[in-house]
Amino acid sequence: MGKIEEFEDRIKTLETNEDRQWLYSIIVENSLTGIFIVQEGRIVFCNQRFADMYGYDREELIGKDSLDLVPSQDRIIIETLREKWLKGTILSSEYEIRGIRKDGQIIWTIRRNTLISYNGKPAILGNSVEISERKNVESRLKKSEKILRFLSAQLLQAHENERKRIARELHDTIAQNLAGIKIYLSHKIETVGNEQYISLKALQPAIEMADRSIWEVRRIITDLRPPCIDDLGILATINWHCRQFKKKYPEISIVQEFEIDENDVPDPLKLIIYRILQESLNNVAKHSGADKVKLLIKKDRNTLIFMVEDNGSGFEIKNSLSPRQPEKGWGIIGMKERTELSGGFFSIESFVEKGTKVLISWEC
Repeated sequence: MGKIEEFEDRIKTLETNEDRQWLYSIIVENSLTGIFIVQEGRIVFCNQRFADMYGYDREELIGKDSLDLVPSQDRIIIETLREKWLKGTILSSEYEIRGIRKDGQIIWTIRRNTLISYNGKPAILGNSVEISERKNVESRLKKSEKILRFLSAQLLQAHENERKRIARELHDTIAQNLAGIKIYLSHKIETVGNEQYISLKALQPAIEMADRSIWEVRRIITDLRPPCIDDLGILATINWHCRQFKKKYPEISIVQEFEIDENDVPDPLKLIIYRILQESLNNVAKHSGADKVKLLIKKDRNTLIFMVEDNGSGFEIKNSLSPRQPEKGWGIIGMKERTELSGGFFSIESFVEKGTKVLISWEC
């Protein structure tokens, strides 16, 4: 008879405590997890898997203070949990804790503990699985994410610097040249004699074209970077942008609530708030069907809050951020990215036929 058949036959005829202990020992020794029992702070039992995890022989672990397997700075955690378990306090079934091997190497484990009675005294039965590799992967991912966020922030800053440079170049060259052409042509028409006036009158359309071009260049400059944000501040810029928005969309009313002073808004956040305002109002005008928008910017203790809320048709946020239709969520993703890269918290709520609310906060 083979070992498997012998094992199965013995299970069928389990009657004595000795037989049951034999079965338990088979299960424990073949477990994929490290199993241990701690009583009065010392290890009174462990399986081979647990001993291998910490690099000891089993005999070395029996009687050992269980805190010796934990780095000194983490021992208070174990002591606190142990005290609660022994009092019968219901705790989370699993927890992660660092361990220290015999050779001094630090490992990460996930444990599940249960209060039991062992030899007539309370004890803690524990299961432990090493998760060091998973923790290493998580650590590398966090470092990579941190690097990516830094690069994203640098890219956004480079983007804004380039917009500022182009706006300045347009103002100092094309806009100035167009203004010069308009002034020159207007002056010529005003100063020529009557005989030449009729022929120079044909230049009037060129003057009007130059005027329209000047207006268009100024609009582009403002979209790239509004000059007033540097000269007058964010509150004046929001007021100006809302006036421009009202001229273009007179059917949409804007209620502004400013419970803040200009100096309460850190300089690095001013442009971020403006970009989010731009995107939010653009979404209101193009997609929401709203006729009312509420803007709020205030400071509550150390928290700066900025909110844009409309009474439009709303939308399903999940669908807008679906990987199948990424173009629909680019605006939201852009606002979220700008907020989080600046250390803020971004949230958006939207319900069909009930409107949308964008809420952003920074600790400052």
